Amino acid sequence: MMTDAEIAEGELLAAEWMPAPLPVRPQGSVADGANAYSQGDLAAALRIWRPLAEQGDAIAQSALGLMYANGEGVPENDVEAVRWYRLAAEQGVPDARFNLALMYEYGTGVARSVAEAVHWYRLAAEQGLAQAQFNLGAKYFNGEGVPQNTIEAYKWITLAGRRGAAAPTGSFELLRSRMTPAQIAEGDKLVAAWKPADARPATGPTTNGPKTSVAAASSAPRAGEMFRDCADCPQMVVIPAGQFLMGSPATEDGHDADEGPQRQVTVPAFAAGLYEVTYDQYDACVSAGACAAVKDAGSGRGSRPVAFVSWNEAVAYAGWLSAKTGKTYRLLSEAEWEYAARAGTTTPFHTGATISPAQANYNATNGYAGGPTGEWRRLTLPVGSFPANAFGLHDMHGNVAEWVEDAYSENFYKAPVDGSAYTLGGERVFRGGSWEQGPHVARSARRASTYQTDRGKILGFRLARVL
Repeated sequence: MMTDAEIAEGELLAAEWMPAPLPVRPQGSVADGANAYSQGDLAAALRIWRPLAEQGDAIAQSALGLMYANGEGVPENDVEAVRWYRLAAEQGVPDARFNLALMYEYGTGVARSVAEAVHWYRLAAEQGLAQAQFNLGAKYFNGEGVPQNTIEAYKWITLAGRRGAAAPTGSFELLRSRMTPAQIAEGDKLVAAWKPADARPATGPTTNGPKTSVAAASSAPRAGEMFRDCADCPQMVVIPAGQFLMGSPATEDGHDADEGPQRQVTVPAFAAGLYEVTYDQYDACVSAGACAAVKDAGSGRGSRPVAFVSWNEAVAYAGWLSAKTGKTYRLLSEAEWEYAARAGTTTPFHTGATISPAQANYNATNGYAGGPTGEWRRLTLPVGSFPANAFGLHDMHGNVAEWVEDAYSENFYKAPVDGSAYTLGGERVFRGGSWEQGPHVARSARRASTYQTDRGKILGFRLARVL
C-alpha cells in the first residue's frame, strides 16, 4: 500500500505531464517495441516505447504502464503505472482504461475509489472490452459505486458472456434467478440495442503516434470468428480477451509444485489455431525451403499433427508463415495456452473433473480421479478427431504435446500476469500431454519442458496470430 504523500506525488506527475518536444526521436515504432517485448528484450522495448509515450502515443503509454506495474525492464512502480495508464486511458485505449479501473478498485498506486473504478470500467465496457463489461455488471448487481440495478447488471454481464469474458461459474444463472420475466425482457432489449462506443479521446494530449481508426478496429476479426490467411495456413479462431486463474490448487490430483502459486492473469484477445499444425501445413514450409524436414512416428502424415519438431523449428515455421502472409504468427504464450485450453473452466480438463478416451487421444490405461479407463491408441490421430472446447479449439488435451513461447520457471512467482511469455531461462515449455502419456499429464495446468533444440515423437505445436 502507498502513503498519501506517494499518491499525491503520482497524481502531480500525471497532472504536470506534457508531450516531449518532437526532436526527441523515437528509435522504432510501437510494433517494434511489441516485437522486442515478445522476444523478452525488455530493455529494447523500453528504449522504443518511452520516447513514443513521452510524445503522446497512447499505445506506448499503455505498454509503459504495464511494464511499471509488473516491474518488467524497470523497477516496479505503481505510481508510474497509474500515471501512464491514465494518460493512455484518457486517449481512449480500452486496456489502459480497464487496468486503471483495477488500480482504483484495489487502491494500487492511487487512493482506492470504487466510483473511479466504475467510471473507467464503464468507458472500457462501452468500447466492447469483455472483462470490463463483466466487472461493470457485477458493480450494478452488488450496488458498488453505482445504485443497484439488476437490469443494467444483466445487460453488461450478458454482453460480457457473448464476448467470452471469464466469469465465476453460475454467476449468470444466479443473476437470472433474481429477475422477473419482464426484467429479463427489458435487459434483452438493452443488449440488442447496444453498440460499441467510438474509442475517441476523453481528455488529455492528442497522440503524435500512429492511430488505429474505429473503422479499422471494427473490421478486425471478432471473438469466435474463424479465418484462414492463405490456402496452406492453419485455420484460426479469435480467442476473446479475459481473465482467469492460472495454475492448479494443491488439492488437484496430479498437481505439481511448478503449477503454482495460482494467480489471476489477464489475457488480451488473440487468434489461435483450431487444430495443432499438421504435416501437410508444415511440409509446405519444407517445400519452400524455409523449414527443416521432420520424420513421423509411423502414424502417417497428412492431417495428423506434425511431430519431431524442436521449439526452434516451430518458431521458424511461424516466421515463414508471417513472411508469407504479412501477418504476425507465433507460438502461444504459456498463459494464452492455458487460458485457451480451459475456455472458461476451472476444472482439471475443459471436459470437467475428469476425461475419457472418447474425448481425447491419450494413454487411457489408467483413469483420472476415478474416471474411465479405455484404449491406448499408441499413435496420433488426425486433428479434430474429438469435440472442440468452448473456444472452438480441438485437441488441447492429448494427441501431441504443444510447444509454447515460454522459458521454464520452477513456479509462477515471477511469471507475467498480462498473458505475455516468460523468456528468462534455458528450457522451453510444452503443454497438453500426448498420445503416449496418461491423463494427469493432459490436464490444463500441467507443465513440462525440455531444451529448445530437442525433438521428440510427442512434440508438436499450435500457432497464435496477432490480431
